[in-house]
Amino acid sequence: GRVHISMPNETGALANACSVIARHEGNISNLKITNRSTLVFEMLVDVEVRDARHMMNIVTALNASPQVANADRVRG
Repeated sequence: GRVHISMPNETGALANACSVIARHEGNISNLKITNRSTLVFEMLVDVEVRDARHMMNIVTALNASPQVANADRVRG
């Protein structure tokens, strides 16, 4: 599945998001930074998951992370 992630442009934020995905047994197959400013990173991340519930758990965990401003599943 694909996830759109927004996070502050600060040291360790990208590593933290990747760690959250890995801790929840998701495998990142592609990552594309779609917007980068001095304040914010936005990216699309393709994550290999078992099923819709697995994806929901990862998105929920990303949103619970203090270094992630917002994470949403991209449909379609």
